[in-house]
Amino acid sequence: MVRYSYRRNMGGRMIKPWMLIPPVASGDYSAETLAYQTRVEADGGTVIDLDAVEAAYSLMAAQSISPVFWYSPLFGSKTAVVGENTLVQTLYDISSNNYDLSQATENARPIFASEVLNGHPALNFPTTQSRKITASVALTSNAYSFFVVSRKHASGSASEAYSRVLSLSPSTGYDYNNTSSMLIGYDRTGPIVQFYRNSASVTQETITYNVFNLTSVIWNGANVSQFINGGTEDTGTTSSASLNTQVLRMGTDSANVDSFLNGDIAEVICISGAVSSGQRSAIESYLNGIWSVY
Repeated sequence: MVRYSYRRNMGGRMIKPWMLIPPVASGDYSAETLAYQTRVEADGGTVIDLDAVEAAYSLMAAQSISPVFWYSPLFGSKTAVVGENTLVQTLYDISSNNYDLSQATENARPIFASEVLNGHPALNFPTTQSRKITASVALTSNAYSFFVVSRKHASGSASEAYSRVLSLSPSTGYDYNNTSSMLIGYDRTGPIVQFYRNSASVTQETITYNVFNLTSVIWNGANVSQFINGGTEDTGTTSSASLNTQVLRMGTDSANVDSFLNGDIAEVICISGAVSSGQRSAIESYLNGIWSVY
């Protein structure tokens, strides 16, 4: 098992600076961490940092949240070295749903990029390449909260018209033109990250190319609030119809056209329901403590 080396010992326990950021629930989450480690390693994967896994479980308990899915290459993945690249075959879901992302086709797998942000790894999706990773994910409500640490490298071409970070859609069909689906992505026409649904950009925030940002999207049914780096807010309204998704994709959409990310994804969290302002702040503080995006 690979473990990062930037630890310091306090009272016999290995502690990292970002683990000291409150609020953290008291208690021992080693049983949950061990169960996750066992599942990943039984599948041939590797857990990068067990302390990060335990801190995530601690945050779940402290904030009384039950994620629908939660991904980060920091938690663990199954990879294979091909040529000069380490390609990600599986990215494991730390939530209890086990919605693991995978890609069977070798040349369509994202690239494992080590020490990309604050010494941690991220998934790289290069420009104009049909690289994506998918999972069967059922979202059937009309209220969710999303937290994404990602970046887009530069302004895009026609192949990056709506660069997908998250694409949620039925088993067939697109993610942008009906109320059953949604996406979070970057727009090639400007440095913008947006929440998109039913053929319309509901909320959007200006970003800086080639710089990681933390995007928080809180959807309580008809109303959407989007925050960038814990600060500026954009609001919008959308249909209150429930989602009806079966597939989650990262990196592009189902058609593999006009949607290549040309960027990196470090961490993604989806929570059922609209989190409170206090929960949002705690999750953003946790993510910024790990990734130092602002």
